[in-house]
Amino acid sequence: MLEFCINLELRFDFSGNGESEGKFEDQCYSKYVEELKNSIDFMKKDNKKIIVIGHSFGSNIIVLEYEKYNNINKIITLAPGFFLERKRVLNLVLGFIISSIKGKENFIDSWGEKRSLKIRFFLERIKYNIKNAIKKINVPLLIILAGDDRAINNKKSKRFFKNNGINYTEIINARHGFGKEKYLNHITKEILKWLK
Repeated sequence: MLEFCINLELRFDFSGNGESEGKFEDQCYSKYVEELKNSIDFMKKDNKKIIVIGHSFGSNIIVLEYEKYNNINKIITLAPGFFLERKRVLNLVLGFIISSIKGKENFIDSWGEKRSLKIRFFLERIKYNIKNAIKKINVPLLIILAGDDRAINNKKSKRFFKNNGINYTEIINARHGFGKEKYLNHITKEILKWLK
């Protein structure tokens, strides 16, 4: 008997990011949760198992989408944005205050690009409890941290993972975007090993 294994994959950027339509400043958690759900629904038509990979902020969206819909079989997070560095948290608070006055706030993102966010983003960030959502994950979870991440608070992340029995792996010296080929190769090896 001949068996065929067909794996379909979908890579997309949330609206207002990368090559997707829309404005970055219009982003919000609830909108992205629904965009991810729609993508998963699309893939479920032809796939029984859904594995979702997210980087940074995308990791937050995956966790929140899973908490709401419980429709993912495996979750992989790269440099997850669960716990931001203190400076970034202060920037979020300041951003919230300024955006409540001006309607939006300008800032420099992790990639060095100038961006704007509207107050809705900050209000939703306060509303969601990502820590509780992480604790509710009951499917296989792979967390890969960037050892030299300056956007994410790795100490706080590691402490949270340890205290909650969550395993993670760390790529030493990698920055938030894992930009070098050797780090990307390391990620690929870790993911393939984990998926076996």
